[in-house]
Amino acid sequence: MLSGFAKLDGSNAPLFGLDTGFRAQKITVSPALLLGLSHRAYLSELRDTQFVFELAGWLGQTVSHTPCYDSYDDAYYFGNLSAWSDYSYNAQPTETYVKLWFEYAF
Repeated sequence: MLSGFAKLDGSNAPLFGLDTGFRAQKITVSPALLLGLSHRAYLSELRDTQFVFELAGWLGQTVSHTPCYDSYDDAYYFGNLSAWSDYSYNAQPTETYVKLWFEYAF
């Protein structure tokens, strides 16, 4: 995974990232792209007090699972050994986050 930001000015920066995905025998996660924005608001002219607000989300990721089979040829989910017919998952998860923090330098 790679992430970063590009400073536009003293207060704003777009956020970006790339997750290259993951592949194992029973699960595959496709690559995803992170897009977002960060805004900094200084509360004094000395710039010793500030609020920072971030909003970002991952786009384009898909997840697929493959069942395991026992010696009776019954399918089950490898994560918790539940019956495959009882297991359900979101194949296109969306992850977004909002971050707000306060900083004071003394």
